[in-house]
Amino acid sequence: MAVTAAAAVIAPALDSGHRAVLAVTMPLWHPGQALPVTIAIGLVSGLLMAAIMAAITGLAVVRLADDRALGRFVAE
Repeated sequence: MAVTAAAAVIAPALDSGHRAVLAVTMPLWHPGQALPVTIAIGLVSGLLMAAIMAAITGLAVVRLADDRALGRFVAE
């Protein structure tokens, strides 16, 4: 089964997003924390994950669109 262009972009974007969430949440979450602090940490890390994934997939879409416009895109 051939890897599509979308899968080749989504996998690294998802991986980068998850790494960002872990980098933010692991040092900040502690047992017995107040609920508002836990919610704030979750919101910030979730927004960071969304921003990183959007940036990576957005750049890939722009690049794929440019390749298609220039005639360099080869569909399988």
